[in-house]
Amino acid sequence: MTLTARTVDTLQPGDSPYIAWDDRLIGFGVRVHPSGLRSYLVNYRAGDGQFVNLPIMV
Repeated sequence: MTLTARTVDTLQPGDSPYIAWDDRLIGFGVRVHPSGLRSYLVNYRAGDGQFVNLPIMV
């Protein structure tokens, strides 16, 4: 799914946290917590080849 303000607002919390990934922007997603809190995250590969998961709290 393409993550827009409208689609993020429709994401419902579940029993455990889950990540909804954007189809167009690789590595970009939103984590939905059981409490309803939503936090954006970006996965990327650093210069040394290791993957980095960068949370973005809004």
